[in-house]
Amino acid sequence: MTLALSRPDVGVRVPRAEPVIGLDVVDMSDDRARARKLVSAQDPYLSGHYPDVPIFPGVFTIDSVVQTARALLIDREPGSSPRLQVLVSAQFTAPLQPGDRFEVAVHVLDPKAVDPEGTRRIKAQCIRGDGITAGRMTLLMGGIDR
Repeated sequence: MTLALSRPDVGVRVPRAEPVIGLDVVDMSDDRARARKLVSAQDPYLSGHYPDVPIFPGVFTIDSVVQTARALLIDREPGSSPRLQVLVSAQFTAPLQPGDRFEVAVHVLDPKAVDPEGTRRIKAQCIRGDGITAGRMTLLMGGIDR
């Protein structure tokens, strides 16, 4: 089964901190999801991060990954409330700047394994539109009901 969510759907179906929606579109199938995001020069947080050479903040890159993982896990486990438990590793390898489109690719490692606390291990990669990897992450998401 494949599911695609548009920006308005993402805002309704994927719980997040206001006012940031870190995704424009999410596509899901099996235990993988791909999301896309356009870094807009009008985003208010870019003006101060860094004024002469704006860069999409790493914390928002992490949040985009978390939102993608949450969308996937909520779709797979309706009624669950997955939350970031641990950011095991994060590596930022190239900047994301205004006008860049990037894709977040996440997959659940060992999708059948859920520990007693309902935690899943997620691997993620962020890829700019030019094919350059902007970041890699491993995270633990908890709160998944069995």
